[in-house]
Amino acid sequence: MATNVARGRRRKPPFLEAPNQLAEPEPVEGTSPVGLPASDLPLRLWTVREVAEFLGVHQKTVYRWVAVKGLVSIRLGNRVRFDPRDVLRWVSARREV
Repeated sequence: MATNVARGRRRKPPFLEAPNQLAEPEPVEGTSPVGLPASDLPLRLWTVREVAEFLGVHQKTVYRWVAVKGLVSIRLGNRVRFDPRDVLRWVSARREV
């Protein structure tokens, strides 16, 4: 069984041993796999808690809106995430004049 311990000290994972050899990330250009321009991709997806706080409702209400009212969500395993732009579009579509 291989261990990560050498002479009583833990070794760093290979990606931390030589940080100078890591390639710089390429700038994002073109379109994403979902067809959006790469520059329009969200920086971070929102959690149920963040959506609830943003809209001023309980978290259970957010789950109900996903199930019944068509609030667009993204399932990642057992987690639910939201693109902030989808949340804003959904809210603006329900705006009363």
